[in-house]
Amino acid sequence: MTDSTINQQVLARAIKDTTFRQALVSNPKAVLAREFNTHYPENVTIRVLEDTSTTFTLVLPSQETMMQELSDADLEAVAGAQGQVTASCTQPYCDAIKTIA
Repeated sequence: MTDSTINQQVLARAIKDTTFRQALVSNPKAVLAREFNTHYPENVTIRVLEDTSTTFTLVLPSQETMMQELSDADLEAVAGAQGQVTASCTQPYCDAIKTIA
């Protein structure tokens, strides 16, 4: 099961099940482990935030997620100023970048 699939299932269930939602907010790592058989290392923190009518939450991806190394061909093109070079990105952030560009 992918992170995206788990995210969709968690959101759908949290909308319908108040008890699940409260448990998820108070102890997300334990709830995800129990309900979706996911296990995260001790050094990973999982935060669940609830939007309200007066709060809008915007989550930025880490810099490491957004940046990937250029290929040798891309580096050659940049060094020689030949052609157009576009940086690659990791899903789901590619769509956001395309929207901004």
